[in-house]
Amino acid sequence: MRKVLLWLGVLLCVIGVGVVGVSVMVAQRGGSPSINLGDPAQFQFFLVPFWMVGLGIAVLGALAILVSRLVKARAAAASGT
Repeated sequence: MRKVLLWLGVLLCVIGVGVVGVSVMVAQRGGSPSINLGDPAQFQFFLVPFWMVGLGIAVLGALAILVSRLVKARAAAASGT
């Protein structure tokens, strides 16, 4: 369980940092990358910038890494070492 959480956390952090990097590169070239979370059929537009999506993914990855360390600490405390 601990290794799965650790690998998942690292993978999510890498993906999150990559998405933020892509957002920075596109913004540097004059674009404004965003994802529409609204309903375009009803003309509802709720645009979320890519960097916010990347930051959210990276935060989830960091939480997974912290939980994996917590699991390791509890396992060590339970075994008495």
